[in-house]
This record gives sequence, C-alpha cells and structure tokens, in this order.
Amino acid sequence: MAQAFDVVVIGAGPGGYIAAVRAAQLGLKTACIEGWRNAKGELALGGTCLNVGCIPSKALLASSEEYEKANGHLEAHGITVSGVKIDVAKMQARKEAIVTKMTKGVEFLFKKNKVAWLQGFGRFVAREGDGYSIEVAGVGAPETVQARHVIVATGSKARQLPGIPVDNVDICDNEGALAFPSVPKRLGVIGAGVIGLELGSVWRRLGAEVTILEALPTFLGACDEAVAKEAWKQFTKLQGLDIRLGVKIGKAASRKSGVAIEYTDDKGAAQKLECDKLVVSSRWTRAASSRRTSIAAPIFRTSTRSATWCGDPCSRTRRRTRASWRPSSSPARSRTSTTRASRGSSTRTRRSRGSARPSSRRRPRASR
Repeated sequence: MAQAFDVVVIGAGPGGYIAAVRAAQLGLKTACIEGWRNAKGELALGGTCLNVGCIPSKALLASSEEYEKANGHLEAHGITVSGVKIDVAKMQARKEAIVTKMTKGVEFLFKKNKVAWLQGFGRFVAREGDGYSIEVAGVGAPETVQARHVIVATGSKARQLPGIPVDNVDICDNEGALAFPSVPKRLGVIGAGVIGLELGSVWRRLGAEVTILEALPTFLGACDEAVAKEAWKQFTKLQGLDIRLGVKIGKAASRKSGVAIEYTDDKGAAQKLECDKLVVSSRWTRAASSRRTSIAAPIFRTSTRSATWCGDPCSRTRRRTRASWRPSSSPARSRTSTTRASRGSSTRTRRSRGSARPSSRRRPRASR
C-alpha cells in the first residue's frame, strides 16, 4: 500500500526544507522529495543554495578576501607579510567541508522532526479527491505516495545562452566556476548580476584578470541609483573588475589557447575577448521540469489550496506564497492566533489610527 502523507514537499532547497520542517513541527505527517547528488555522487539535501550556490560562493569569497588582505592590504596597518602563497586545492577542500556540514545539518533537522526523505525525483501522477498521487523515481525502485497537500519548491537552474555551449571545462556555469582547480590568468564573465560579480570578485582577488560583459546599459539597474553608483566604484576602482555595459554577445568557442567571445559593444562596434575560462551567469530559469520534478501545467492552474508553490517555481504573481505556509486543516493553533503571533501584532496594531490608547498606557503629563 502506498505511503500517505499530509504534506509532501518537492525539493529540499532553502524554501523546501524549511517548509517541510515547519509542517512537521505543526503536527503534520511530512515527506520531502529530493534527488540531488553532489560532486562525489552522494545524495544531499539543501538544493542549489547550499550545494553549488550561496554557501560555497560565500566560502570562496571569505578565503579570497583573507588572501587579498595578506597580500597587500595589511601594510596600511603596519603589518608586513612576505611569501604569501595560495593553495587552491586546500581552499576548495575548506569550501566542500562547509557545504557538507550545512547539508548534513539539514539531514539532522529532518531526522529530528521526523520528516521522511524520499530520495529521487517527484512526478505528479493523478489527482485523487482533495490530494495527489506522486511518483518518486530516479534513486532506487520507483514508488508512489499519496499527499493531501503538496508544496512545489523545485528551485531554478542556469539557462544557457544560444551559441555558447557550457561544458564546465572551459565554458562554465556557476557550478563549474566554483570548482576551478587553479586560478585562471584571464577570466571572462557574461552577466554582471549577483552571481557574476561574486565569482568575478573571488578569482580577481586570487590573481585573475576579470572582464565582465553585461547586456544592460546600466549597472545594477534594479537597485537604488546611489547604491549602484557606490557598488560600481567598489567593483571597478577598488577591486579592479573590468565591467563592460551595453554589449551584445554573439558566440563563444573553445580553442587550445582558451575561449574566444565575439560581441558588439555599446557603440555597435564588433569586439573580441580572449580568455582562459568563461563563466556564463546571465539568466536563470525555473526548474519545474528539470532534475527534481516533472510537473503538469494543470497543477499550476489549480484553484485549490491542496497544491501550492514557494520560491523560484512561482510566477511573479505567485511570489507571495511563503515557505512557511500551513494547510488550513493543520491540528495546530487557529489561523487567527498564528497570524497574529507571526506578525507580532497586538491590540495596538489592530486599533484604528484615530482611536485613543487605553488610559493605563498613557504617560502622565508633567505638572506645570
């Protein structure tokens, strides 16, 4: 007989595993589907963020910052250091140790809160009553589970650009750029977003000549103008990144001498960039039909509350869905009390602006 759960979460990234843990803490029988494998071939929780995203990039940023300080920034403090060397292999080992510690921590949270980890990839099979039938396959024998409520938290994946094949050897996405075995002499980056700037900063601090190609005519156009202006100063003048705006990428090809990128600059002139490694970090796309799950379109159009979304799989109109969503049938506290507690509301916030406060809370006036 198929296992039955109150809540099944598809994807164990930051949104998915938090939703699963919280649902279990509220008394719901919960399972989480995840089939991610790390570079060693081991199954791991945490999704893109913990395995090949935020956590490893921050680990490398911290290491590269320490190297840069020892390599010159300490002189202003009267500290002279000579013979500074870099061991990229040891730096990568430290990064992997941090990632493993974090992912094992999520696994511990699952065991502590009795969240069942269904290893594999989820696929909606059928709608049954108020719930769904989900097939879990890809790791071990396929099995089908029943879920009264489903949370889709499959995350996103890097989108490849046409004419630029990613092989994670010479032309890399974020995963390949986090695992360079040595510091490239010349590094090209397509995309001056968060990922491109982080990875460019890491390898520039370690000695690479970094050139970033950005299609937008402005730097960090979605940010506040003053913030973008200060960030431009930090990245270009202080860190030494060569950022070229308003470019249009043509194609890139791997050669024995490295990678050649053809593009047009902001004035429409044809240009060519030669580099040893190229990182493509331009765009991301929802991973609703990639390595974690296969989702039929009608699921996203359902008007019931038995299926919901969190994180990148949501469209912009659905981004209000939070990872801490709780089904209405939860045996926990009433929705009203939970909402008020989570928002930190009180009688004062519920009162209209024009109404007076209770007399017991008024401060006594000083006598004249």
